[in-house]
Amino acid sequence: LPMGCTWEHVGYHLTWMCAMFGPVESVTAFSKCTIPDKTEQPLNPPDAPDFSVACLNFRSGVVGRVTCSIGAPYDHRMRIIGNKGMLTADTYFHYQCPVYLEHYTKLSIKARLSITVRTHTFLQRLFGVGGRRLKLVRNLPPGADRIIDTGGPRWSLKAWINRLQSREVGQQDKCLGIAELADAIHHGRQPFPPPDFIYHITELTLAIQGAGTKSQTHVLESSFNPIALPEQTRKHAPNYLEAAKPRAIDRLAEGVLDRLRSFRMSNTS
Repeated sequence: LPMGCTWEHVGYHLTWMCAMFGPVESVTAFSKCTIPDKTEQPLNPPDAPDFSVACLNFRSGVVGRVTCSIGAPYDHRMRIIGNKGMLTADTYFHYQCPVYLEHYTKLSIKARLSITVRTHTFLQRLFGVGGRRLKLVRNLPPGADRIIDTGGPRWSLKAWINRLQSREVGQQDKCLGIAELADAIHHGRQPFPPPDFIYHITELTLAIQGAGTKSQTHVLESSFNPIALPEQTRKHAPNYLEAAKPRAIDRLAEGVLDRLRSFRMSNTS
């Protein structure tokens, strides 16, 4: 089986998408090798698809799109667009990556039409474009009952550089999955995520990786039951509905915009 960036990385986004929206009914994908002169190390053969894009048709009615490529600049952004608002995150790679919730208002929708607003962070915050930063939940590692200090000087130059690198670039603990599986076996419980979920993600990954250039639709044979949130997340998560409430400036602006619209309509009639 040819390896490549899709096989290696698309699962990060697929995991989040399927955990939130449920199993995928069908996927229509396209994949191609766009950089034919890649080195054979560590890729063998080196002509595996290095660009892929997939449109996901979820059974829940949600539609999603995911793109993978090593021929484009770094961009791991994720956006969830609904009819009342939008969730955004800059990357999946950093566990402390900020998540923003934007509740659509007449003010923010109108403000997006302005290129000045779209290119200035201060104006985006003023008009509600981009939303509010949500509080994240910090879960303990699997099998742990507290955060353990690994020791060593916290304010040494090396420790400061490591914290800076973790903050700017992100850092993943590749052993968390192994620890979760070991804890599940030890306590005789279902691992998170469960095997049927992993199997579904694997089928999706293979379908996207091997799609080729004919863009055929693949109907998924696998499925999975809805995934419950971990107990720690349910217990400590804040009320995110508070972040969806419109601000005072939004309510005021909506009234002004409605009056302006009525004024224009009366002048044109």
